[in-house]
Amino acid sequence: AVGAVTLGLIAMASGGRLHSANRRYSVQQLAAFEALWGPDAPHGISQFGGTPWGSEHASKGGGGKRGVDYRASAESILAAKGDAAFLRPDGRIRHYLPKHEAKHFHSALHTQNLDEEAPAEDAAADHGSANEDTAPGSSVPLQEVDFTPPKGFDYKVPVEVYMESQGQASKLFTEWVLVQVVGAPGMTSIINLMMFPWGQCHIINKDLTRPVNVDVEYIDNYTATNVTLRSGWPAFLCEHGPSECEGNAIMSCVTALYPKIEQWFRVNACIVSRTCADGEAPLVDSVAHTGAGQTSVCQGLPVDLAPQCIDEFGGDMSIPAISQCVKGRQGTELLLQNMVQTQTLMPPIQMLPWVLVDDEVLNYPNKSHIFLLGKSICDAYIRKVQPYINGSVPRPLGCYYFPTEPPYMPPITLWDEQGILLLWVGGGVCFLLGVCILIAWKYFALQHNAKYERLEEDA
Repeated sequence: AVGAVTLGLIAMASGGRLHSANRRYSVQQLAAFEALWGPDAPHGISQFGGTPWGSEHASKGGGGKRGVDYRASAESILAAKGDAAFLRPDGRIRHYLPKHEAKHFHSALHTQNLDEEAPAEDAAADHGSANEDTAPGSSVPLQEVDFTPPKGFDYKVPVEVYMESQGQASKLFTEWVLVQVVGAPGMTSIINLMMFPWGQCHIINKDLTRPVNVDVEYIDNYTATNVTLRSGWPAFLCEHGPSECEGNAIMSCVTALYPKIEQWFRVNACIVSRTCADGEAPLVDSVAHTGAGQTSVCQGLPVDLAPQCIDEFGGDMSIPAISQCVKGRQGTELLLQNMVQTQTLMPPIQMLPWVLVDDEVLNYPNKSHIFLLGKSICDAYIRKVQPYINGSVPRPLGCYYFPTEPPYMPPITLWDEQGILLLWVGGGVCFLLGVCILIAWKYFALQHNAKYERLEEDA
């Protein structure tokens, strides 16, 4: 009995430790990023569209062949030309190829609307030619080519991010991955980014006499939804409290009112990166012994940070208009739309954040593939454009920044959630069995003693 109780307690304690380790997985991701980019690598919203992050610890570039490092060349081009390295005066995005591919770019002609009898040199002049300006000081230079993606089809790569405004994993992903990828030179020209802040929220009916009635319209071949609230007024319950529901609504309203990625992404990334996620509190609260642990820098709740982020990154955004959306019917409908989009997703979401690139899950079952977001987007862009091009597909400068392999992260042992559940269940069963044996032993011992006591009294 004592052995069963002890075994049960050990098993449940081991399950608790593994559960805590699994909850700290996002912290391991952060450490892995520091190992990948270097301890002095700048990060966060301040780097959006600015100098590329990384240092001498930078990994091999995503545009490389047999592991060739093109990142140094990309950094040299950006350092020499600034924003002109990836943006033409007419607003078009500049495209690049490695030098050994760029010299053959005269054969990389559009396969649509091409006059087969046109002279090759004329076609090359019309459809693209290599620019002889190479990256200064680079041993593996990149070359700019005069290229524009073929017209008549959508070449942008859809990227869907399912997350929550106050989740620690969502915060780290936004700050260390998403901001860096979207902010890389030229990447906004090939991305169709959609963020669905919902997470593990639920809805309840505030007025039982008026049940919630909504109309759900599926659009774009069932890839998007449009939700209309017909009656009732639902309330939302979020995993990290009411402040997370407000944060989700603020992010959704910013995106809906200002749909250009250059407008809404900076603001939403600022809110998520600076908010206090689960287990975090502003330094003043931690010092005041509120019970919250200071694990990283955070500045407050989403509703408090939103005006600051809008003033800093929102340009001409209207705070009253966004506030009216959050408090009104539109904000409710946007949250319901996020709920439908999240809960009807196939395959179903297994973790947060949940990232899809060109309708393919990126970070499951291998969580570390979340670090390959940039490479995955560029690979999907090449797949989309390749059928329309003979030869190599030129890419924006940002595609040469990203690593080709994820950093190594030590796995959570004992089979993650399933093993932890088995430990808890097995430990609980052993503990209850031991307790039952002790109770039964005590009961029969008392009965045995009572029998001898009666015999002594009769004698």
